[in-house]
Amino acid sequence: MAAELEMLLGASTTTVAIPNEEEILSFLNSTEGRKEIEDALRALGELGVHSIPKFIIEGSMIVDGAAHSDVFVEIFRDIERRGTIRNGPVFGKILGVPEEIIQRGSHTVETLEAA
Repeated sequence: MAAELEMLLGASTTTVAIPNEEEILSFLNSTEGRKEIEDALRALGELGVHSIPKFIIEGSMIVDGAAHSDVFVEIFRDIERRGTIRNGPVFGKILGVPEEIIQRGSHTVETLEAA
């Protein structure tokens, strides 16, 4: 209970700037981020992804979003048995995700426990 209260108090003091309508429209009408989106679309095309939902696992394995859960379980069990991931993320470098976050991952035990 104390950890939950501490988390809530921390969240309540964190401020996030929410863009107003003018700022949103300015961003949408700009070319900011265009190169990254075009690079991501090119990478998807190279992988043969032309519709969604699709899951890209280990940077190259494409699984249809309508696949049965057994397909995902088998893929992740195989990765678990190997103990390593064969390829890195497809979009990490394209979207400018820092290498330290790619290596660490965004959902560590510490961040999940803190939530």
